[in-house]
Amino acid sequence: MKPITLVLPDTKACLFTPIDVQREFCDPAYGERGNERTAAVSKRIASIAPEFNKLGMDTCWVYYDRYLEADPFERAFGGPYAVKPSLTDLFANKNTDSAFETKASPFQALLKQKRKTTLLVAGFNLTACVKRTVHSALQEGYTVILLHDLCENDNANTASPKKFDMFKRQTGELIKERKANKRPVAPCYYATSDKVLDVLRRRQRVARA
Repeated sequence: MKPITLVLPDTKACLFTPIDVQREFCDPAYGERGNERTAAVSKRIASIAPEFNKLGMDTCWVYYDRYLEADPFERAFGGPYAVKPSLTDLFANKNTDSAFETKASPFQALLKQKRKTTLLVAGFNLTACVKRTVHSALQEGYTVILLHDLCENDNANTASPKKFDMFKRQTGELIKERKANKRPVAPCYYATSDKVLDVLRRRQRVARA
């Protein structure tokens, strides 16, 4: 596991990126996909997002919207679950697993417009949309910090306790393959949200001293 202190630029270059925190995937009382794990992680994401915002980091809620009809986050796939975006938060819809593969990707356009270089990724599902978005980001040159305490799978994806190990193995294989073929790829780091917040708060205290 790589030390996250090596990959945290100024918070203005970072983007907290929760993926698909929507009732369809997270709410146990809505449909058949949500479960106790997705509900708990959604609530954790809701508590963490304001903390990143206090430290000067933007949040972009990436959400699934099948027909890309400018359907707002409040309605798409049941709307947000357990989270309340702030007035300054950003939004990007997608109709593919990877937020980068959606035609004329709103997410990638936003990253370029806001000059973001590092994504702090959270959300659902770890072995589907989160993995695909992370892999695309790495290939596009964006450094990723996966906040693994803020990721889970719904009932339509594996509940295996080894799913995070699977994610790390597949991501490591992607990076190794691209390096072997001399193709560009950015690094991926793994940390808990508490660890990242601790690093950022300590850096803020030093800057104010």
